[in-house]
Amino acid sequence: MLFIWISLWVLTFIIYKINDDNKDMRWIASLCFFAGLGALCSILRKQVYPILNFPPNIKLPIKYTIFFIHSFSYVFAPYSMAVYCVLSSKWLVRKAAFFYKHSKELLLIPPLLMYLIYPVQFMHKAPFFALCIWVIPYCIFSNVLLIVSYFKEKNINLKRQKFFTCLIITPPTIFSTISNYLMTAIGNHIVWKYNSVAVVILVTVFIVASVKYGVMGVSVKFEKNKIESTRKSITLGTAILTHTIKNEIAKISICTENLKHYINSEKSVEQIKKVSIDDFNQMDLSFSHMTNMMKTINSNLCEISLEIVQKNLVSLIEESLLLVKPLLNNKQISIQRNFELEVSLECDPLHIKETLINIFKNSIEAMSKGGCITINTYSIGNWVVVEINDNGVGIDSENMAYIFEPFFSTKSTCLNYGLGLSYCYNVMEQHGGKLEVNSTKGIGTSVCLNFNIKNVHILNNVYCKEVLLYGENKNITC
Repeated sequence: MLFIWISLWVLTFIIYKINDDNKDMRWIASLCFFAGLGALCSILRKQVYPILNFPPNIKLPIKYTIFFIHSFSYVFAPYSMAVYCVLSSKWLVRKAAFFYKHSKELLLIPPLLMYLIYPVQFMHKAPFFALCIWVIPYCIFSNVLLIVSYFKEKNINLKRQKFFTCLIITPPTIFSTISNYLMTAIGNHIVWKYNSVAVVILVTVFIVASVKYGVMGVSVKFEKNKIESTRKSITLGTAILTHTIKNEIAKISICTENLKHYINSEKSVEQIKKVSIDDFNQMDLSFSHMTNMMKTINSNLCEISLEIVQKNLVSLIEESLLLVKPLLNNKQISIQRNFELEVSLECDPLHIKETLINIFKNSIEAMSKGGCITINTYSIGNWVVVEINDNGVGIDSENMAYIFEPFFSTKSTCLNYGLGLSYCYNVMEQHGGKLEVNSTKGIGTSVCLNFNIKNVHILNNVYCKEVLLYGENKNITC
């Protein structure tokens, strides 16, 4: 019991502390707290209370108090779990809006009725038969919601998070409901002693998932020290500037080829003029971007210098897409944008834009003609995420360990210096964020820009889906 109490309250502290801005995750912390409270009361009742050397008139009220506090774990642990599972099932907003909005109040009715009907019994022994009437349905309902939410989730990153949430919550809560409520109600007082096994499994899965993938807002990345040491090998701002110039020259080259093609074609002067204006505007954007980078980067600086302002995140994405429009047109690549929120970001727009350009360019280079890039924005835990997915060639698993190292590149052309992702990692770190890359050879790559919610001002929670074909709006539904 001592292990269960300490483990669950440590998890309570970790989850609550790391997700202090995420109200939904507070209910998971609440679940762990009340479950740990039950273990603590068991210790007090069975090990501490018997050795108390107090007079009966003092000792008996202590016993009643321990039993009554113990009842909180039986009543409010399943309630906390049910509330979390409802609030985390965002699809319920469309299916059952009233229930979703008032779930905390509606789900509180059975717990309150328990204290109205059995106030005295809770001071002697919990009414397990009455508890089973609503706790078992709560357990089934909650876990069904978790599993359905997992299967309904389309976003790869969020789907993985929901999978580990199910793995952490479902087995222990089902076992606990059977052992602590059902078996105790029918007179079996043995099975609950194996709760420690369920807690060991829960803690183990939580630690492994947090280290490898990040779960419930907790992410432990042991590889950071390695990235930190390799990042320091970028000692010259000129290296970053060179990479920027290389990207812009490629776009200017495409525009000049387009101009040559149309000038030598049999199109009318008006048609040639219209296309030429678009290409000249694009070249002007590239020149302007290079000039701004030159002004910002000092050739002797090791660290990136930031000029923080507030900038709309959607605008940054749109401006970055505009700068890679020639590359999108050249390969006839479509863009799908799924935005779940509109935010104002405290950042250096120039460096964030350059980061997005680098990632878009990597995706474009990884795809054949007619590919697709999907851009998702959403919030999870303490982060606002921009997720960029492509259906390109992907990265070999043996190369994934080196992708953030300066001057490492899997591309064969002489113009690829391997500075892109290293620079992007540096920019995100300077902004207090993080960069995550997942890739499967032959399937595609997913890059997540995670911005700390402390640097983000959420303007609207909206859902917007937009499809761009070769950089032009073709279909919009919001």
